[in-house]
Amino acid sequence: TNYTSSVTANNYDTGKAQGKFTCELAKERGGNKVGMLSLPQDRENAQKYLKGAKEAFAANGCDLVQMLETRGLTINEAVTQANDLLTANPDIKAIYGMYDEAGSGAAKVVETRGLTGKVGITVADGSPTTIALLKKGAIQGIFFQEAVGQGIDGTQQVYNALTGAPVTQDLALVMPLVTADKVDSPEAQKVIARVFPPSN
Repeated sequence: TNYTSSVTANNYDTGKAQGKFTCELAKERGGNKVGMLSLPQDRENAQKYLKGAKEAFAANGCDLVQMLETRGLTINEAVTQANDLLTANPDIKAIYGMYDEAGSGAAKVVETRGLTGKVGITVADGSPTTIALLKKGAIQGIFFQEAVGQGIDGTQQVYNALTGAPVTQDLALVMPLVTADKVDSPEAQKVIARVFPPSN
């Protein structure tokens, strides 16, 4: 408890919002079964994502039929796990990716199986790879972890502390959703700028 300020991502609320959006994607595609590619559940942020997602699935009438946890956070592993998800559960209509590589791997598998548009994909974090997949409609939504924004806001808290200005001890930043149809909008570009700084 002895710290001035902690700037983090709001994983619980993001998990809830992503769960709701994933459920909507499944229903748009004619079902209510969803699968999940999860971070290791011994991590606190993963537990918060899962808690929020499960609450959203229950509230919105979706069924989480299988969850597979990553061990290596690689696209290759996510490809294997997404294949396993869809082989064991061919009625899955949406995949919730808890980390960036999960979205890339799931998109590759969905495309290979000829299921693009028939299985929705959401992901948390965001990278140039998943942004490109979002732009081509292979991923329907990214909940962006504003890495640069966290750095900016954290630095502001340090400055406030040093100059006697008010400080927020716990600042959990919402991870904003950018959807495939809005990725080129000015609002989305502002979000992306807080994830990746504009290159000079």
